[in-house]
Amino acid sequence: MRTPRTGAVLGGRGPALPFVAYMALSNAQFTRGVFVLFLLRGNISLAEVGLLESLFHLTRVLCEVPAGSVADRWGRRRTIQAGLILSAAAMPAFLLGGMFWYALAFVFQGAGWAAQRGADTALLYELLERTGGTDRYARILGRSHAASYGTLALTTALGAMLYQRHVSLPFWLQAAVTLLAVGAIGVLPESSGTAASGAGSSGSGSSGEPAERPMGVWRLARAGARLVVGHPVLRLFVAFVALVEAGTTVVSIFSQSFFRTLGYGTATTGLILALVTAFSAAAALQSHRLVERGPVRVLMAASSLYLVGLAGMASLQPQLAVVGYYLVFLNLDLLAPVLSAFFHRSVDEEVRATAGSYLNLSTSVLTFAAFPLSGSLIDAGGYRPLLIITALVSLPLLVFLVGAARRVLSPPEEGDSGEDAGERAGPKGPGAAAPDTTTTGV
Repeated sequence: MRTPRTGAVLGGRGPALPFVAYMALSNAQFTRGVFVLFLLRGNISLAEVGLLESLFHLTRVLCEVPAGSVADRWGRRRTIQAGLILSAAAMPAFLLGGMFWYALAFVFQGAGWAAQRGADTALLYELLERTGGTDRYARILGRSHAASYGTLALTTALGAMLYQRHVSLPFWLQAAVTLLAVGAIGVLPESSGTAASGAGSSGSGSSGEPAERPMGVWRLARAGARLVVGHPVLRLFVAFVALVEAGTTVVSIFSQSFFRTLGYGTATTGLILALVTAFSAAAALQSHRLVERGPVRVLMAASSLYLVGLAGMASLQPQLAVVGYYLVFLNLDLLAPVLSAFFHRSVDEEVRATAGSYLNLSTSVLTFAAFPLSGSLIDAGGYRPLLIITALVSLPLLVFLVGAARRVLSPPEEGDSGEDAGERAGPKGPGAAAPDTTTTGV
């Protein structure tokens, strides 16, 4: 059965507006500025907070690849909606109190995030690909991130104020808005690699040959693993994004307690977190312009912002630490839309969400290992040792990865296949789409 054109399904509007609405609603974080304070209120230590965060990332580790394969096999929109429902269910679990319910809430959130991440960008890219609009992907994703940051800024500040009225209000509001995101993404047509390619439909294909049987979930998972491991460009991007995002996530989670040690109150901390999202929104709106600069320059700029930001935070000077915190976050805002566009161009449609899940899996593994160590370091010696160690470990790794990217992404010599420069990769077994031999770049 032929997949309908996206514009026809959406009345000619295309997927941009519903996707931006979904991203904005799903990133409403009324609890962002207060949830660590909420947990500490329950008489648990920062080390225990780190263990709970590790449980969140362990759940993501276990769910990332199965969720990506399920999205590719059974539908990306349905998988996203299931993840949103799980994320909403986590909020009342937090309010029940006690380590059991806290742990269950983190498990719900981990599974929910795994179901959404990878599937949502794969859904957007495929819907644009149907109408030949993939050149708009980085711009739409940048606008989606900007809308998300706008929502994040507003809900972070509002959540901090509501928390002072009643500790449960941010949690109930976040659950309600997350459920609204289920309806927003539901406006988009269903999409999956197997469905879009027509695989699995009964009868014969257009050539009269019997239709190929679609790959199962575990076969998709194996195909995605072979793709990422075997493609030099994808390996580099997975390693780079995992390293930077894991470090940024650790900084983000402990930021509430960090700013409190610098003398900032709850309301001021909420304002600081809200302002960083405003700067992030501005960066995301302009990030698509970096596509023309190429991935290597983007990697270099992101690395510089990240390392300088860590140094500023490690100074423990209140104003300089805030500036450093902003720089740490801006690296991801510049990085994400550009590298996401390159990633999806380099991956075959049939395993797009599965391949993306391995990127998220790598980040989750690093973050899972980092959180208990980070919490223990903070409890033992404060924030400065953690920030200095993070910078010292990251510096040589980032230098190596940027250098490797420059070698791999250099223009191929005449007669080369061009694979290292970003040739589309995909499963090479029976039923796989033929790889696009056109060399692509960001």
